[in-house]
Amino acid sequence: MKQSKTYIYFLLSGLTIIILSFACANGRLGGDWAVSRTQIAEGEGNGDIPAINNPKFTKAKEVSFLTDSSIIIGMKVGTTIRAYPLIIMDWHEVVNDWVDTLPIAMTYSALSGSSIGFDRRIKEQVLEFRVSGLLYNSNTIFNEFETFSDWSQMLRKGIRGDFSEIALSDFSVFEMKWGKWKNLFPESEVLNLNTSYNRPYGTYPYGDYQTDATKILFNLPLDADSLNTILPLKEKILGVKINEIVKGYRQTHFSAAGFSLIQEEVNGESIIIIGSNEFDSMIAYSAKTSDGQTHQFMLSETGDTVLLIDEEGNQWTIFGESVENKDIRLQQLVSNTAYWFTWATFYPEIEIFN
Repeated sequence: MKQSKTYIYFLLSGLTIIILSFACANGRLGGDWAVSRTQIAEGEGNGDIPAINNPKFTKAKEVSFLTDSSIIIGMKVGTTIRAYPLIIMDWHEVVNDWVDTLPIAMTYSALSGSSIGFDRRIKEQVLEFRVSGLLYNSNTIFNEFETFSDWSQMLRKGIRGDFSEIALSDFSVFEMKWGKWKNLFPESEVLNLNTSYNRPYGTYPYGDYQTDATKILFNLPLDADSLNTILPLKEKILGVKINEIVKGYRQTHFSAAGFSLIQEEVNGESIIIIGSNEFDSMIAYSAKTSDGQTHQFMLSETGDTVLLIDEEGNQWTIFGESVENKDIRLQQLVSNTAYWFTWATFYPEIEIFN
């Protein structure tokens, strides 16, 4: 009789687990989505990829855990310059940070290769983002700690919950090889390995996903083979969105040695792209400044400085700031780097610069 009771107990326990698992799965995908639910996939469990909520930093000139070819995400907010290494971001995908009094979220979707920095304030509330484990078109869906609203990184807006369809404000970030970054900004702050998590940083968590140019882990609404005939699926593209027009730029458009500059008109707006094929870096700005003036630029680069010079001889930093007047800067554009298949999936009308 004991054996029968034990068997029934384990049978009921197993049934309970199945029921709970089904309920959890339905909860993860249930509700009203602002995007097609058929393109949402379950990649990991909620919390399997932990956000970094108490980041620690080391001066760039003191960092020893990166190689010159390591890629970082760089940004400047106020007077603070910070770098977030991809060998850490691959394992966490979001860092809830404070820069002075500004709450920011540095985000990186490893499967879509997309890096975007966000302001964490919405309607006077400071949000704390985490990785939901869900993906939309292979791009990370983040959720928010208190309201459990879900956010699409590439769409830059809420897609389920209390903040559905509400846009996040982002700020300019750009990727760059560590060897160049540390020479340009030796006093900058670098996210270090003291994350409070035991992860094999430096080992890529998704096997050969980066190196297998045709591997896609989840279904896309577009044919991957067709996309691959246009550009390699995993090639990093800087996408720039001007109203409804999306333009893409390849690193191969830029100098093989040092930095170079593209200035062109897109949808009636003059824009500039600073890029380097050598240093795996691209960043976009409007050629219009915050005081309403539009300029023509050329690029000046020395060993430890990358500067834009306008037609009047004024100098501008790689962060889009005026050297002569700190209150004036180049206007930001909706732009970021991501894999080619990511840009083509979210914006199939994208036009590639040539």
